[in-house]
Amino acid sequence: MSKWFQANWHILNPTKTQVLKFTSGKLPNALYLTYADHLPLEVETIQFLGLQWDNQIACKNHIQLLLRKLSSACFLMGQLHYILTLRRLMSYIYGAPILDVSRSHTTQHSR
Repeated sequence: MSKWFQANWHILNPTKTQVLKFTSGKLPNALYLTYADHLPLEVETIQFLGLQWDNQIACKNHIQLLLRKLSSACFLMGQLHYILTLRRLMSYIYGAPILDVSRSHTTQHSR
């Protein structure tokens, strides 16, 4: 593995490198990879490109993470209706600014 990285001008941090071995759920195969005399930590899930992947190439952990975040956001929305007007709450939900044309005033400067 070291030769390939050196030949392609890549450098790995051996203390931060993790290995995720994809399996089909059958008997695990032994895999021994070393880099710079370090054996990378073998993990069952890894975050890559913003997604949580597991060794079965499924996003089950990522979906669980998203569900927790969505649950928190839904709770927050439920609590905001006690302190915000409906119009402000809708603006918060849809991310659109509130344009209140009834309060805007245009003044003309006289010369």
